[in-house]
Amino acid sequence: MRISFPRGAPLALTATLVLACSGTRDDTSLMVTLTQAAGVEVDQFRAQIEAGPDELWGPVLAPETATKPLRGTQTLRLLLPDTLAGNEASIEVAGLWQGEPRAWGRSTIAVRLGVETSVTVALSQAPQDPLEGGGGLDGGEEFDAGMPLLDAGFDAGVPAFDAGFDAGVPSFDAGVDAGSPACASCDRLLSDGCSAVGQCTCGTSLRCSAGQLCLAGRCVCNAASCPGGCCDGAMCRTKSAATCGNGGSACVQCSPSVADSCSASGACACGGGGPCGAGQRCVGGGCVCDATSCPNGCCAAGICRATAFATCASGGKACLACDAKVANVCAPFGACLCGTGPACGAGQRCSGGTCICDKDSCPNGCCQASVCQPGNENLACGKNGQGCDVCNGNKECRNNQCRGGD
Repeated sequence: MRISFPRGAPLALTATLVLACSGTRDDTSLMVTLTQAAGVEVDQFRAQIEAGPDELWGPVLAPETATKPLRGTQTLRLLLPDTLAGNEASIEVAGLWQGEPRAWGRSTIAVRLGVETSVTVALSQAPQDPLEGGGGLDGGEEFDAGMPLLDAGFDAGVPAFDAGFDAGVPSFDAGVDAGSPACASCDRLLSDGCSAVGQCTCGTSLRCSAGQLCLAGRCVCNAASCPGGCCDGAMCRTKSAATCGNGGSACVQCSPSVADSCSASGACACGGGGPCGAGQRCVGGGCVCDATSCPNGCCAAGICRATAFATCASGGKACLACDAKVANVCAPFGACLCGTGPACGAGQRCSGGTCICDKDSCPNGCCQASVCQPGNENLACGKNGQGCDVCNGNKECRNNQCRGGD
């Protein structure tokens, strides 16, 4: 049987690496290991598959252009149409040297749907003149024992077993279509397929970006894809105050009032420390307490304190402790009071919310209308916080007492 195929359909072939252009190990395919007879030089292989008396697939030529001898064990992968699944197929391979057959081999294999099946073909030295009339592998000729040789033509619509793509169909590992000047492998971490126009894809979208992984047909960001940054949805972001996190954690936006950077561990930071606390703000890489950050309290050692008797001030001013002798409360607006009035003055003390003058507050003078007087004047003479006396007549205040002349 002769089917016409174009020469030069590319076939993935290396000594140690298989390039399979359209897919995964879930494809209906053959992984072919070629062993060669000692002393036989070849620089190309041609392969075809016979799946019955009426089905001949191939041939394909690998590499497309002979450049150097292919020695030792070679490996190639052939993607098959699913229609061959369930059939017993015969694979025939010829080794060529400058277009002339030097070795050939044949093996039989059962093709399984969606499974890559391994098969070994041992190449033996070809007869001196295997073709009638001599000269190269040609369609319809037979090696001995009636084995059909590889055709040189192509029948439109019959897939070629090249590196994983049918004629004109783009391939996964190649990432480009058959007409491109060169194939490039798709990154399996970022993609899981190849589009009809030769672009690597993840599911129905283009290949994933750096910092992502292609999982189950979707581009995702996680700890494996974004170890040094954080995930903003499916995007991996570099650590910053606006996108802070580490190890693929969810990005958070640091509040600019308390932080100006993101630490190496992925935490919001002010300068080289942690984020500022309540009642502080980050200014010039340091946490400060001022009227902006602490409008309803007072600042003590850079910390915002609530207005209280021991920390009495407001509007971010420095905290002051009220003197219990002259005040008994700190007002909400940050002033020490005695009752509802201002703190008591000199020579007074706050008692029960009222400023009074007595022997405790005015020991060296006298008290007049709750005000402590020096007690050495004729109109206000006295001591020990007692009520002031007025010295009349020939009396005068001496040593804080009204005395008459003798």
